Amino acid sequence: MTRKGPASRCRERSTEAQELVEELEGLELESQESLFANGFAPVRSKASLPAESSTPGKPATQAVGRPSGSKSRSRQSRQQEALSIPVSVEVPPLPRPIPSEEYLNQSLDKSEYEDLIQPLLLVLDLNGTLLCRNRTKRTITPRPEMRPFLRYIFDKFTVMIWSSATPRNVDEMCRNIFTAKQRKRIVAQWSRDRLGLTKEQYCGKVQVYKNLDQIWQDAQILASHPARATGEVWSQKNTILLDDSIVKAASHPFNILEIPEFIDNAEKSLEEQRPLKQVITYLEQARRQANVSSFIRQSPFRLGGTWCESFAADIQGFE
Repeated sequence: MTRKGPASRCRERSTEAQELVEELEGLELESQESLFANGFAPVRSKASLPAESSTPGKPATQAVGRPSGSKSRSRQSRQQEALSIPVSVEVPPLPRPIPSEEYLNQSLDKSEYEDLIQPLLLVLDLNGTLLCRNRTKRTITPRPEMRPFLRYIFDKFTVMIWSSATPRNVDEMCRNIFTAKQRKRIVAQWSRDRLGLTKEQYCGKVQVYKNLDQIWQDAQILASHPARATGEVWSQKNTILLDDSIVKAASHPFNILEIPEFIDNAEKSLEEQRPLKQVITYLEQARRQANVSSFIRQSPFRLGGTWCESFAADIQGFE
């Protein structure tokens, strides 16, 4: 058998990475339909609002403000007016990012189990992931099993927050679900102002993306790595985004642990409402991987996965 040289193997790897790029560019992610159904749509005036979007996969638009003749205006209308944003103008969407070839190449490394546990950075989404925030009732409902889950992650991981909500709302949610001790251990609390939005997009309802490169280039966050003194940094090999929307991780699709959106609704299945114990067991496996992006690519989180077999031992002491 003729052995392939380094140049030949490099070309094959590059071709495989390019195929992944093309596949991801054309992929209609499963979460997209449900995300758009929950209000992530271009902002238009009521006069220009069609009944439904005629393009499959394209978000339906929604009206802004109150019905004509109402003396009061919606909070969003007042906010847009204060920023000189014409309500009748459609908010331009953000271009959807794609993974770099370098990122895909690293994710193609074989996932290797290690005896030593490596430090991991866990990036937490809030609304829909750890809690349900009802804007109308102004209530915050913690997800079932959230308390033991938080005790577990603060014991095992370096933790930061990245939510698409405004800084004020992020602060409110954090005050409600984290203890004072836990908040002190959060290395960064990021919100909507970190998503690269224009002021129109910031006040509108647009699909947003969480580019993890921003985290990996932030000096404060880099300094939080336990082995920073020896040159270790946060990267795709040791970072996991916990979110309810895989679309937000379009630039780094193999660094997200996606769980079902939490809606305070009795009609949702019990398994979808209570995935956090299963997440713990998955994270226990991820901590023992040399490269979490290759691990997630090869074994993405799924409810009822094989890692559930050992969850009783993994959550002991955190219930």
